[in-house]
Amino acid sequence: MICNKKEGGVNLNKVLKSIMVRYDVTQAMLAEYLNISRKTVCTKINDGTFTQIELIKILEYFRKYDRSLGANFLLEEKLHDM
Repeated sequence: MICNKKEGGVNLNKVLKSIMVRYDVTQAMLAEYLNISRKTVCTKINDGTFTQIELIKILEYFRKYDRSLGANFLLEEKLHDM
């Protein structure tokens, strides 16, 4: 299953970009973790076409920075100030 950019009205790429900036994570870092190319990560961020497995891995990746992130953090329009 592919998760689209707008899931319940939330812009996944906006939220993902925001958390990447917060924790100083580059597309290359995320690509290496997901075992895909940086170009593919860039495309998926812009299209919002991550698979469910990729979204789970992204959650796992960012939990190293913040253990309190819930399973739905990518669906939140705004991330709380932590």
